[in-house]
Amino acid sequence: MSVRIDGEAASFEDAIERAAAVLSAGRAPVVAGLGTDIAGVRAALKLAEHLRAAVGHSAGPALARDIAVLSETGLLFATPTEAGRRADTVLLVGDLAARAGWLAEVFGRDGAPTRTVVSLAASAKAAAALDAGGTLLALDIKGLGVRDTLLALKARVGGRPVDAARLGRTGLRDLDKAVKTLAAAQYGVVVWDAADLDGLAVEAAAGLVRDLNAATRFAAVPFPGDDNAAGTVLACAWTTGFPPPLGFPGGIATHDPWRFDVDRMVASGEADAALWISAMTPGAPTWTQSPPTVALVAAGTRFATPPAVVIEVRRPDRTADAVLHDARTNTLTPVAAPRGKAAADGAPTVAAVIEAIHLRLSGKGGAPC
Repeated sequence: MSVRIDGEAASFEDAIERAAAVLSAGRAPVVAGLGTDIAGVRAALKLAEHLRAAVGHSAGPALARDIAVLSETGLLFATPTEAGRRADTVLLVGDLAARAGWLAEVFGRDGAPTRTVVSLAASAKAAAALDAGGTLLALDIKGLGVRDTLLALKARVGGRPVDAARLGRTGLRDLDKAVKTLAAAQYGVVVWDAADLDGLAVEAAAGLVRDLNAATRFAAVPFPGDDNAAGTVLACAWTTGFPPPLGFPGGIATHDPWRFDVDRMVASGEADAALWISAMTPGAPTWTQSPPTVALVAAGTRFATPPAVVIEVRRPDRTADAVLHDARTNTLTPVAAPRGKAAADGAPTVAAVIEAIHLRLSGKGGAPC
């Protein structure tokens, strides 16, 4: 186990004391990153309530776009496993190159149907991950970005007029070919990663799914996010009633995407203390300027400027048993660390460290959650 205070090796007990001092001194602290298992998220929320802190995940902007559509207009979902086994038509929206491995895992399984793939700005790497001997149709209308192409596609599916002059003859032909292909699906899915899209594009993709369901069967398969992002959303929702970003002004959970935007708070100087959690991967904050920070991170994490306190923690499912969101089934699943790994690691879990900090702050016994 590696423990450091201001870049120098320290004892666990001294680190906990310093962490408690750093966080309690903040008038507007933030709990950020949240790359941890469900137990870690629950402990972090309890500590945030004590600190009256804002809470946000590292995938916050993308999560906010999907959550906004879900809460405002609703979304017809399919689990990735169901989509991989049954979908005969897949519309890929956005680049998705970074998700090629996930796409291959979801759609590249044995026994999958021969399918038609419609690529709306998808990278060759992403499209190749779905190659099952079917048809690939590229929808790339010159001069239109992903969002405007989606809006035009949605309008055409709904029988509404489009700007033919802007689309051009070739663009209109390709658009109608895509509409015909999607309408012919027996079971189709629309796949996107909100990190690649703006809010209106996500809303258009969700609306396209609804419109296609008027004549055939379609479902949405948004990428669930890295570092247990979907699991964090679920844990926040059942604990507080709200998804992240959220905060605890006056000790009461409140959801406000602007007010509790952790990146905004740090960039503006509003946040004056931070708890950074990245146990899933060795990830440091991307902030250009940082308030005094307590970092609970996986081994191997490198920082441009040493935080006030760094405690290396066990990595969920690698060196610690955990409950994590399963991106294949869209459920929470217990995951056991490989036999012997947990005992050999020697580091504490995120939940254990946060509970120790919380106990030091509260001055009373008992687990925080």
